[in-house]
Amino acid sequence: MINEAVLSNEKNYTKFQFGNHVIRFVAPYSLEYYTEVKEWDNGYLVVMAKYKHNEKPEEEYIDLIPILKNLYFDTDEFCKQIKGVKVANDRYKIIADEADMIVNGYAFKRCKEGYRVLNLNRPDRATVLSLDGKVLETSMDDIEIRIVINYLEKNRKFMEE
Repeated sequence: MINEAVLSNEKNYTKFQFGNHVIRFVAPYSLEYYTEVKEWDNGYLVVMAKYKHNEKPEEEYIDLIPILKNLYFDTDEFCKQIKGVKVANDRYKIIADEADMIVNGYAFKRCKEGYRVLNLNRPDRATVLSLDGKVLETSMDDIEIRIVINYLEKNRKFMEE
């Protein structure tokens, strides 16, 4: 999307990027990563964030206006240019880069159990398959598992080269 900002975090900072601007500000000490941007309202963000103390992401609110004002931004002019905000998927890019094979958005990686598979479009959906294609662990539904197993069966030869 044109005029889309990117939200991420690194170490103890939240990072908000738009155009040539990179704005960093202190994040909560227990923040692991942002999972989703639910709403952008001209400087006000509603996001889902994963914290160390909770297994599930929780809703979080970020008000950029005071931060931007402290940095001498024209907040109205800056914020009106932004049509949406997305979460950076840096860690999924690493997984994709390290994959042995990617088929239709599914990253396949050989492991000691057999194969790890991540749906890059829905990173909350993953599975571990044994060498003979049996499900060992999963967060996928039965239909998606069948699709993944079919991709593996049809393309396994490309992983063995």
